[in-house]
Amino acid sequence: DAVTDSAASEICAGDDAARLAAAAPPDSTLRTRQFEVAAAHYRRAVTVAAKPETKLLALNVLAGVYDAQHLHDPGQMETVLREIIALMPEDLAPVFRLATLQEGEGRVDVAEATLLDARHRKPDAVEPYRVLTQFFARRVTALSKQEAQNQAQTATGPGEPDAEGVYRVGGAIAPPAREGVPRFPPEAQAAGVRGVVVAEVVIDTSGKVTDA
Repeated sequence: DAVTDSAASEICAGDDAARLAAAAPPDSTLRTRQFEVAAAHYRRAVTVAAKPETKLLALNVLAGVYDAQHLHDPGQMETVLREIIALMPEDLAPVFRLATLQEGEGRVDVAEATLLDARHRKPDAVEPYRVLTQFFARRVTALSKQEAQNQAQTATGPGEPDAEGVYRVGGAIAPPAREGVPRFPPEAQAAGVRGVVVAEVVIDTSGKVTDA
């Protein structure tokens, strides 16, 4: 019908503008402008489309225009992805795409909620669990790296005090010398106690034990 034909013509016009944008110099005003023209045509196609498949096609190409390789507009891209999800709620692919977008922006809690929503949509499907596992693996890697960096920044050198004022052995701080040989008490020996005793000892500047 006429409405569907109108939507198709808008998609074709958007494709023409996208091709001109791709041929323009990178980071040029012309490239940006042509992608904006393409986005406007695709949006009009979404508005006038009578058939769901036509609307879905227009939304998918519109999402592509807003991705990081083109206009790089995460806000607009998220809006379009949510429209796609509403149009085809049984398909988890756009949900996963939305979560990837959110994670890439550093909105990890929101991305996690999106993936959990996918799991709730299809609790018996394997894919949501697989994607969630990969998501949590990335979080563990990122948090472990951050923790290691924090520890490296707060670590003290030999002879320097830490945040609590305790000095590490080294530099001007000589290591303590053991006096005598430690022995188990007779009662422990009689009971057959064996093993190694580890003690943490804090010594003040006068050489006295302040905590053990």
